[in-house]
Amino acid sequence: MLNRYLTIFSILTVVCTYAQKKVELKISPKSVEIGETFSIIVTSTVQGQLVFDKVPSSFIQDYHIDIGNTSQIDHATGNVKTLYFYSFTGMITKAGKYNIGPAYITNGSRSYPSNKVTITVGKKVPMSNGEVSAQQLKDPAFGLIQVNKKTIYEGEPLLISAKVFAKYNPSHVGAYKSYVVPGTTVKHSIGNTTSFKKSIEKYKGIEYYAFPYDKNVIFPSGIGKFQIEPFTMNLHQGYQNFPLVSNSFTINILPLPSNPPIDFIGGVGDFTISREIDAQSIKQGEVLKMTVTISGIGNLQNITDPVLNLPKGFTVYGDPIITKNTSIGMHGTEGEIIYEFNIEVKKAGNISLPVTTISFFDPNKEKYIQATTNENLIDVKKDFNYIETDPEANEIKDTELVIHRSKIKEEREIVSLKSFFGAPGYWGGIGAPILASFLFIFLVRRKDKSEEKAIAKRQKSAKDNAFKERLVSAKSLIDTGSDSDYYSEIENALRKAFEIEMKFSEDRRINKTDINDFIEKTGDSDLKESVSSIFANCEQSKYGFSSANASRHDVLQQLQLVINKLKHVKW
Repeated sequence: MLNRYLTIFSILTVVCTYAQKKVELKISPKSVEIGETFSIIVTSTVQGQLVFDKVPSSFIQDYHIDIGNTSQIDHATGNVKTLYFYSFTGMITKAGKYNIGPAYITNGSRSYPSNKVTITVGKKVPMSNGEVSAQQLKDPAFGLIQVNKKTIYEGEPLLISAKVFAKYNPSHVGAYKSYVVPGTTVKHSIGNTTSFKKSIEKYKGIEYYAFPYDKNVIFPSGIGKFQIEPFTMNLHQGYQNFPLVSNSFTINILPLPSNPPIDFIGGVGDFTISREIDAQSIKQGEVLKMTVTISGIGNLQNITDPVLNLPKGFTVYGDPIITKNTSIGMHGTEGEIIYEFNIEVKKAGNISLPVTTISFFDPNKEKYIQATTNENLIDVKKDFNYIETDPEANEIKDTELVIHRSKIKEEREIVSLKSFFGAPGYWGGIGAPILASFLFIFLVRRKDKSEEKAIAKRQKSAKDNAFKERLVSAKSLIDTGSDSDYYSEIENALRKAFEIEMKFSEDRRINKTDINDFIEKTGDSDLKESVSSIFANCEQSKYGFSSANASRHDVLQQLQLVINKLKHVKW
């Protein structure tokens, strides 16, 4: 018996030890083109030697491994946790999807594995160059702005890069100032944006030292012709340098076709939708969990929530739980957004759940496309203790009651008009129903207003609670959570705050355009700048590799300043 207890204790000790040791593998970005540099980062709660042999045969490592550590304080316990990190960069020379990892941290006789990560390597994206002046061709070096498309649709991602050509062999770059795109506040860097990988290229028949620099994906807003402002830099050769100014570049942004489908989610790209339910058979009155997943590539980060096409007797409770598994690559935001809905089922029987549909705009086909899920059949077993509320059933009962009363009235004794007309009973009989009708209408209207106020109050309370939950969640993640989780909660808290302030009651998720339009009406430029900054920080940090803890505190403080300016929201 003692040996048995010792065995169980040993197993539990090993399990607990491994549970406390965490090794995490990250790749940034997760979508690159052939020869594009990307970073591989391994973080671990245990110090040891990195063993990383699970890489594709076409992987080429660029630089040596960087090793370091950082300390984090758990404010709940006061304990200091040390994280060890290992990072290196490299490239893959063949197109395809590759699984990288797990990596292992070995300490003595023990080895701790990481997760696996998938990276997509695409073919090189053709880029269009701007025009070069005759004077630029005479200079020792000149710069070009390159884009993957000169004309795009509103919401479509644009790949943009600086390109430098030099007649001399440059050693490094200094005093670089990036290009500026009107209407764009956030750039999503692609690959190692400051890499200095030179090659010999011909331009207009002349050989130059050339290298790309500062490659980004952006999502321009607005329509019309936009001029991309030039970038500037000092291109050094040892102690000497040549200051250059690139050309500018004009892009044309087209509006989406008018009259989009009713289920349009604002997506521009290529998307699919799938749906799952957690049970095929439930009891009447129970709650069903429905998971809807939207996958694809494009402006996935800006889509609105799908609208469920539910049959009568199915009621959605609260906001969906949203999980984003996305990354930004050369073709925009790629991945999936998962929505978890809680649905109360009030009707019994064999019920077919109609398909859920979404529509998006495909810029390659230049038309709206609809994607659908499969139907689901669910068996809802009758619960005789469940009290089903059905407004139509109540209307039928009221009608039957009126008919019943009318029949009773028909069976009453017939009274002579001559003896009854003009008598007090006559006026009482005529006046009482009229007075009762007015009183009934007054009470019904008063009841309707009371019910409307009660509903509005419940909705306000639900939004208040949702805002507080997001805020509490963000605070709990500020020092220990992942960037994606933390900044998602910050962004959701900001959206909820404006839903409360604007008394937003439309059957869709509030978007940035709604918020910006509301702020414009207030004329508060400081509020507009703060809100734009929070959204920008959230987008940058969610899709970047990491963010310093100090910046998380800054964003939370900035959110508090925004909330303090709102009249109907309490921090």
